[in-house]
Amino acid sequence: MSGTSEEDVDVAEMVGDGEVTNGPDVEQLPDTADFTDAPLFGDEMPMVLASSDDDPTKTREWRSSLFEKLFIQESDQTWAEVLLNLIPEGPDKVSLEDFINSHSAGNWSRGESMEDVDLFHDSVVQDWANHDSDITELWNGFVGRIKNLQPRYDEKLLCKPSGPLSAILTIIWHYPTFLCSKTHWGSTYDQKNPSLLTQKWKVGSSPFVRTQDSIPIRSTFKHNCPADFETWKQWPKIEKECNEFNRVLIAHSKFIILIGKRNFESMESLVAHEGSCELVTLELNHPQLPTMFEKPASVCLVRDRETREVRHVVFLSNHCQSFFYNPDPRTAAYHDLLWNAALSLSGLPVSRPYSFMKTASAARVGTPRNAFYIRTTLGMLVGLRKQEKALGITYSREFVINACPTLDPDVLKEYEANEGGSYVLMALAAANSGHQIRRHIKAMTTKAREGVQAALESKEWQDLVAFKRELYEADKVRIGWYKNLGMKLPTHNYVDIGRKTLAFALTRQALGICERAGRRRISFCDWRDERISEGDQDFASLPEEDQLHMYHEEASPFSFKDDCFLTILESPETMSHIWRKNLLYRHVVFYSTQYPGGLRWPGDGNPDLDEFDYTQDHPAVCVEGKVSDRVRMSLASPEEAHNLENSRYSFF
Repeated sequence: MSGTSEEDVDVAEMVGDGEVTNGPDVEQLPDTADFTDAPLFGDEMPMVLASSDDDPTKTREWRSSLFEKLFIQESDQTWAEVLLNLIPEGPDKVSLEDFINSHSAGNWSRGESMEDVDLFHDSVVQDWANHDSDITELWNGFVGRIKNLQPRYDEKLLCKPSGPLSAILTIIWHYPTFLCSKTHWGSTYDQKNPSLLTQKWKVGSSPFVRTQDSIPIRSTFKHNCPADFETWKQWPKIEKECNEFNRVLIAHSKFIILIGKRNFESMESLVAHEGSCELVTLELNHPQLPTMFEKPASVCLVRDRETREVRHVVFLSNHCQSFFYNPDPRTAAYHDLLWNAALSLSGLPVSRPYSFMKTASAARVGTPRNAFYIRTTLGMLVGLRKQEKALGITYSREFVINACPTLDPDVLKEYEANEGGSYVLMALAAANSGHQIRRHIKAMTTKAREGVQAALESKEWQDLVAFKRELYEADKVRIGWYKNLGMKLPTHNYVDIGRKTLAFALTRQALGICERAGRRRISFCDWRDERISEGDQDFASLPEEDQLHMYHEEASPFSFKDDCFLTILESPETMSHIWRKNLLYRHVVFYSTQYPGGLRWPGDGNPDLDEFDYTQDHPAVCVEGKVSDRVRMSLASPEEAHNLENSRYSFF
């Protein structure tokens, strides 16, 4: 999460050295699933937030709702005019209006980025993007000074501002984290970061906007902990360098959106040009507006102390993700008005005028708070693995541990990433993948309700197969590591059940259950009467046994057992671990050394690829009833089959 929230929820832990070593060629690395474009905020959020604002009726409804929540008389004025009308009359307001008129689109040229601000995402060049040659020159000097002050910090983790130097509008966040598409040689406007994604929804990827961090030092997000860069011995000098760098850039912009409480507290040192300017606060004259950082809502002017000339207009904003966690409709409406007005005054289009209100609305209707956590540790590791392959590098042990604060550091304690190994893959093997598994299974089972064949041909199916392959690759690293150490591979029953559930979800039998779940409920007698009443004489002449067989093929009822399987696939958290284990083991024979013909699953210890054609029914799965002894014997090794044949024990 970039920047700070109103409650400073994203204070971070120091990254450490972030050492990068040369790795093997990209072509030699195993394929990895790409989940960077997966929904970030839970299943409900993307649909709500991605909804178009082009529908005139819906647009009018949202606009009316905004005015209603703020107790403002609705009008056809522009967003800028609505906001300016809330400022009391006086000489300061006159100065503001004169400043706005002198920097309108026709009176002041707007700087433009030399290249697309999103282009760096796919770049494999080991250097920062060059959006403006003047900024690049300033940035190179800043990087050198930070490196001299903190030699142990990997300067490639520093995050360069996005956009042009002479941007009409600058948006200032707090500091970058590892929730991004590029940890090394990254740019601030990284829409793979959830915070910057909210900016994209509102502003779009504008070449006329500069986005920067007040502290461009990438660090790990850790809730309610002091930022470790603030504990560095040289921090006072580093902070001074950060402020000076920001002031030089800000001097070239006219309108500024300052995000978060920490930036609000540092506003004077960021924008006041070392005492040559003063801050003038214009409180908005409306009692129903929400407070901002425990003060009345306001707009700030940065004014020259001697000439009284206005240099900048500063808009104070809460952290954009606060609407997910504290979805107050009035605060969200005010921020939509505030950001819309800032863009309007800058002569820039508003991408989605009501994005904050939609975010808060979606959060209030029941999306669990945990669904807003953007990337699990597993998701973070998948992203890092993609970057390893793209850049041909291997992240160090310390880097991986610090980038994933919820990862148990003992996982990598004895592991050595030699001979092309990867700490990221090792951590992937050990990470609890339950959340990612559930998300991808849910997407696929939803698709399967349209039919088994539709599911097999869907992107959701391919994503799930790729995800299973990713876990296989990671587990191969784990197996090799323990084998080299002469240690027995540990078992994690809870994690194993999740991965066995993933394997079961990919079988044709499981897809059939999902398809039946999408059918209407109808008894055999009613279904038969419908077919006959429709004039199907061939069907009417069939024996009842054949009719019953067709009923089970085309319209079989969704049984209690089917419902239990669907719960395992879509809502496993509502079923006890023991219940899930017993149900799966009763109907599925999973691969092991005793059952080499069983269903393969990530973590089964077999380094060979799974060659089974999953468009066919798997012989190790029997959802109609429990797996028979005869089937078990056919899947077992010769020794185990002999034991089964000679045993009278009734398995499961």
